[in-house]
Amino acid sequence: MKTIGIVCCFVGEWPRWADLFLESCRHNPSVDFYLMTDCTPPRHVPPANVKLVPLDLPGFNALASEKLGFDVNLKWFYKLTDFKPTFGVVFRDYLQSYDFWGYCDLDLAFGDIRKFLTDELLDEYDVIATRKEFLTGHFTLYRNTDEVTRLFERSQDYRKVLTASNTFAFDECGWGLHGKLLKGEDFAKVASEAKVDSMMHVLERSPEIRVHRKTICDEHLPFKDTFGSFVKEVRWEKGRIVDTPSRRELIYYHLQYLKESPGFYVPLWDRMPEAFLITKRGVYWVGEEDRARRLKTAAGRSTYPFLKSISIGYRKVRVLLRRLARFLHLQPRA
Repeated sequence: MKTIGIVCCFVGEWPRWADLFLESCRHNPSVDFYLMTDCTPPRHVPPANVKLVPLDLPGFNALASEKLGFDVNLKWFYKLTDFKPTFGVVFRDYLQSYDFWGYCDLDLAFGDIRKFLTDELLDEYDVIATRKEFLTGHFTLYRNTDEVTRLFERSQDYRKVLTASNTFAFDECGWGLHGKLLKGEDFAKVASEAKVDSMMHVLERSPEIRVHRKTICDEHLPFKDTFGSFVKEVRWEKGRIVDTPSRRELIYYHLQYLKESPGFYVPLWDRMPEAFLITKRGVYWVGEEDRARRLKTAAGRSTYPFLKSISIGYRKVRVLLRRLARFLHLQPRA
């Protein structure tokens, strides 16, 4: 069996859905996950295949500067997305023994990874993404050879991207193309409209690199009205995740946009169930559940949308106040 090491970087406080991620990793014992984080230990003991590695932004800056050979100075967590294609170099000390290395996000609930990433598929391809339209920043796998691991260096813009403060979707197709590609437009026709020379651009002009792009995941995209129907409910059970209306099995479900909805509630269970549902309204225990836990979850589910709305409003006010302060600071004194 080909060995796989996956890096996930997360800085801040554990989100409520971290329990779903860890439990789904537990059911994929043949895949190793390196969770690079400055968070305190999670509520539930991580499985043996999840390695917690202490790392904060200053620590990442120092490590990336050393491994990449130029100064890296990240100021905010989300900028790490542009660095994902470099993880095979930056985290070489952890990944060097694996046949494949990759990256993923924390807002995933995995199904049976090996059912999709078979040895036959890994023998045939060098880069594996989970959507057909473009490389997937939430999960992509790279063959652990020097040529493939250093593909990011073929980008004309990689140094500009990695030293700038703003994000460019470098790990995918570059900002500006996602909507058109999801509509079905050919990448070659729209490639020049991207903000930067992204990893998608690199692979399109590297025919010797064998790339597999097939939609084997799902997610609530904000473009659902334009780009077709979205999954209304998925069921996770003992390491498998299935779109319940179609019975289509998935490698994982991505909560990227769904988790931001004020009405989406993830209970903090004292233990994880053998099965749960993910819907637009939140995550639900499937099977026998004791009365105390059920009542606690019901109470939380009824109040969470209100509290989340207040939290979102508070964050928006803080952003506006910071912008106002910067604006006033820039105004010349009378």
